[in-house]
Amino acid sequence: MQVEDAAIKLPIVRPLIGWNKNDIINVAKDIGTYTTSIEPGGCCNLTPNKPETHAKIEEIINAEKRVK
Repeated sequence: MQVEDAAIKLPIVRPLIGWNKNDIINVAKDIGTYTTSIEPGGCCNLTPNKPETHAKIEEIINAEKRVK
């Protein structure tokens, strides 16, 4: 998350970061989003199958420059 925060200029809001996973699941079921969230790829097909867990900020900044 620290690398994301450093690489992205927009504010990042993480309203559920302190919630218990089961509480999030229960709310998702209550509001009707749970079945969508458990589909392959999550809520959208942009979710990587193997997300980076040890990202280096320099690599992210260089990748961002190539996309802009």
